[in-house]
Amino acid sequence: MRSTTPVILLLMLISVAFVSPVQGQVEPVGPILANVWNRAIRVHDVGSNFEWVHENIDLRAGELIWSPDGCHLLIQDIMNQWIIALPFQDRLREIPVEDVFGEPLWADDGETIVLVSYHQDTDQSRLLRVDVSRLRVETFASLDGAISLRKSLSPQELLVQQDGYMRVLNMASLALEDFGSALYPRYPAAMSTPYHGVILSPDYRQQAAYHLPYYSFLGPDGSTEIDVDDLNVTPGIEVIDLNNGENQAFDLFGEYVVGMTWAPSSERLAVLTIDTPLEKFTFHLVIIDLVSGTQTKVYTYRSAYYPQYGGYLPSWSPDEKMITVQSRDGLLLYDLELSNVETIDSMLEGPVFWSPIMDYTAGHTCR
Repeated sequence: MRSTTPVILLLMLISVAFVSPVQGQVEPVGPILANVWNRAIRVHDVGSNFEWVHENIDLRAGELIWSPDGCHLLIQDIMNQWIIALPFQDRLREIPVEDVFGEPLWADDGETIVLVSYHQDTDQSRLLRVDVSRLRVETFASLDGAISLRKSLSPQELLVQQDGYMRVLNMASLALEDFGSALYPRYPAAMSTPYHGVILSPDYRQQAAYHLPYYSFLGPDGSTEIDVDDLNVTPGIEVIDLNNGENQAFDLFGEYVVGMTWAPSSERLAVLTIDTPLEKFTFHLVIIDLVSGTQTKVYTYRSAYYPQYGGYLPSWSPDEKMITVQSRDGLLLYDLELSNVETIDSMLEGPVFWSPIMDYTAGHTCR
């Protein structure tokens, strides 16, 4: 009788190599989550349980920008330089550019980064292209004023912000056309608005915010304190259409809002709230559907700590079928279609950013 021991040992070795957090080149499975927190970059592959960590680097705790192919990460370090991380090859690259104004954008090809270098003395913005593979930087345009990059609309068009308005920049002709919506039409940006949180939708055509009944803020002069009650606003969540000024209002589930994020389609909001007294630490995940005008409390859970706003935002998957939230037991992965929750034992802390690619196994490779 032939012994099966060598086969069993081989299968065990394959299993360990597949699910263990290892360094070096790895073929991802997906879906993949990542964040920057506590001076470290962390990437977690849900499908294979692979985790990649690069620690002890002067990073800002904040946003990561995934490339469209889901293979590269763009992160800002503490000195305002930008770093490209290739987690599946265990490599970091620094972009040799200074004075970057605002956040860069990935081009649709996943191999090019567009960024702005603004010079205050001349009041001009230089638009730059970065070749990711060779880290070669070239200037392709120079425009008057401070330009902020917002979104890639097509290979030839960028959505940019200029003088408080959204405009479409044609990269071939350098012509600027109105996008059709102004930022913060109801409350000037200088006021910081009477909200604890204000976020723009991914299509940049809507603004969502929530009012708190006890909240006050400084006025445009930077010294006068204005109370929310004086503005005749109702505690709750408000969504404003930036094109026509129409708004939708929603009551709060719970007394405190921990975080609020837009779905990629700009048609839904995920809101994480907490009940009082805070000692109970009961959290509610609420979905607001702007098409139907309804809101639904989809999940309630307990946690042993109170996360600060911005540290534990709910995060949507690219296909809008799943949402992640933080808990004392780990990262909760909530399936909106199945109403099912899975706990991911991960080192991820703070805001989580999904890769744009859900399935890396369908002929997808990262080099």
